[in-house]
Amino acid sequence: MTVTVSAEPSRMTNQEPVVDIRESLAVCRPTLDFLDDQDWTAQIGAIQELFAVSAEKVGVRHFSYQIIRCPVMAVARPISPVITTFPESWQRRYAEEGYAENDPVLAECLVGPVPFSWSRLSRSPGLGQRQRQFLKEAQAAGLGQGMTIPIHAQGEVAALNLVPDEHRVSLMHSNTYLLYLMAHYLHLKARRPLVEVALATSARRRSLLSPRETEALEWTARGKTTREISSGLGISEKGVEFHLEGAKRKLQASNRTHAVAKALVLRLLFAAP
Repeated sequence: MTVTVSAEPSRMTNQEPVVDIRESLAVCRPTLDFLDDQDWTAQIGAIQELFAVSAEKVGVRHFSYQIIRCPVMAVARPISPVITTFPESWQRRYAEEGYAENDPVLAECLVGPVPFSWSRLSRSPGLGQRQRQFLKEAQAAGLGQGMTIPIHAQGEVAALNLVPDEHRVSLMHSNTYLLYLMAHYLHLKARRPLVEVALATSARRRSLLSPRETEALEWTARGKTTREISSGLGISEKGVEFHLEGAKRKLQASNRTHAVAKALVLRLLFAAP
């Protein structure tokens, strides 16, 4: 039996305010423009609170942001943690049932970057029984009229899931273009701290770069040439090239500078000044 999560959103009524995109951007951008040197724990909390305030202005009641595919992590499943204001009861149910493995919303995000409503997704003939059960439970939890904005950037895929206030459903859906811009701005702010947390709590961080690869990158970060690194590490220049190529491959970097930048951002090395 096909489970229909919700009807397509209706046109905006005269009672619902029309939000001018310039006014909304003027609110959202400064709201999310916080200091980069904040502690990552406080930063994630600030992102959640500030984005929630901004999104509420265009009819969003709940949201969740999650990285689905991350080349640096090299995992096939979504990484944790998630920035979310979804009800705690639903978060527990989602974790207990292992819905991340069968979530049709996350699967759809991998297909392309076009925003989609969950009501359209629920009518897809390709959904399995487990996926339909997921959508049915989401509807029962009051999360049935949502939409998702996939975010595709530099080989990564993330998702911003949005659930409207029940009295402002069409307001949220009519501001899809604005929310699309907000989603990508959120990704710019949230991606780094989430990946850092995931790496810090995973053995992947410790094993991503070998000791030699780390040393070679540290010397590169100090501006040393291949010959100078060879002398400093006591290995051949070919050995230096081998380790740097390995680091570039693991970090999916285009050159040495790119590899150093990625390693520093992910706190995989700490170069001396």
